[in-house]
Amino acid sequence: MGQVLKRAVPHAVLLAYVAAVLFPFVFVVFSLLKGSNVDIATNPFGLPKEWHLENYVEAWVKAKIGVYFFNSVYLSFTSALAGALLAAATAFALSG
Repeated sequence: MGQVLKRAVPHAVLLAYVAAVLFPFVFVVFSLLKGSNVDIATNPFGLPKEWHLENYVEAWVKAKIGVYFFNSVYLSFTSALAGALLAAATAFALSG
């Protein structure tokens, strides 16, 4: 029984951590699917009665999320490429 408990405790801690990390994300997704702020205020943690997917389209267009997404992808790619090139150059210099 001691081995089972020894293995279960870290899993329980990790499960609690994952729940704490994912909860805000799920809350935001459910809030975006609700029709109005009244729905969010009256039932903040529940599933929406009517699913409004057009909120995503409206947010994407009005907030220019496409531009920000492209900028994030571009910066991530160039940073990763620069890091890989610098690491390769450093490895070459240190190995000689």
